[in-house]
Amino acid sequence: MQVSYVNIFVTDLEKAIAFYRDKLGLALQFSSPEHGY
Repeated sequence: MQVSYVNIFVTDLEKAIAFYRDKLGLALQFSSPEHGY
């Protein structure tokens, strides 16, 4: 089984990216800050 897409709403995008990348080791594959993701 593989997870291919997850959408999580957050109030601080930069802080959330840092957490998932640095603490959980997940890779950021796409970002569009002007659209809020």
